[in-house]
Amino acid sequence: MLYSDTQNLPGVYKELGRDGENIANSVFGNLNTKVFHNNSDPQTNEWAAKHFGTEIHTRYTVSYAPPQQPKDFFDAIRQSFDPPSRTSVSEAQHWEYAVRPEEFNTLRTGGPEHDFMVDAYITWMGLSAEHDRHFTKIAFRQNPQQE
Repeated sequence: MLYSDTQNLPGVYKELGRDGENIANSVFGNLNTKVFHNNSDPQTNEWAAKHFGTEIHTRYTVSYAPPQQPKDFFDAIRQSFDPPSRTSVSEAQHWEYAVRPEEFNTLRTGGPEHDFMVDAYITWMGLSAEHDRHFTKIAFRQNPQQE
């Protein structure tokens, strides 16, 4: 049984001794359901983000250049009726984490400062949540008697 600081990967590895990382990864690999709460350890959060996988995201870039000064009086009149378009939009798709590592730092941890609400990501294999994901973000009340 793990006793001390086992709320992040380095703590689990330490508790399991010399081959702790391999043992822990083997055990975690066999757990189909995992629950992730607020955590500030970068190694643990990176591991969790990799577990959730990546998705294609589209980013849009809008560029705007101010119009050029009219060359002469006639150019100024033309531009007042037909202003030149100096705006362009581009789109690029790329892969990024479905849940970014730093997002685990922002999950609510309960207590009065969070209105007794706790956030977590729960993941399971073989089932599908929204958007055909194997995980979902949940929120629950820490103290059901608290209104």
